[in-house]
Amino acid sequence: MIQDTKNAAECKLASPDPSVNSMRRLQTRPSYVRAQHALLDKDYVVVKILGGNDVSAEAVMEQLGRALGQGIPWMAITEPDGNVLATSEGPLGNTGFPGSIEEVRHLRAMLSNTARQLTSQEQDELAASLPARK
Repeated sequence: MIQDTKNAAECKLASPDPSVNSMRRLQTRPSYVRAQHALLDKDYVVVKILGGNDVSAEAVMEQLGRALGQGIPWMAITEPDGNVLATSEGPLGNTGFPGSIEEVRHLRAMLSNTARQLTSQEQDELAASLPARK
């Protein structure tokens, strides 16, 4: 969960459940996460950050490395301590909701580089659930 604070220096990613602190977090906005939650739960804690609704949304997004003006949706995969492992910034910019072949390829690389429990086949299944538009 995101702790809402008014001081950006106090923004932290935390979970009240100590068992969750050993899992990597996927900070994202896309709705496809809901459809694939069972697979994502194997490795990730999904945290949704809604600009305009969460008090510290901009501060947290900045902490995650998202520059102002980047498109949404945007996502990051972090360690429990907030160390960013991967973002949706691919070779062609923000992949947002992956739809092109290159964007889906970038999401697959994000999963491959951060997954601990997801098998290669499950990672492929997650990528395939996003039909390429181009």
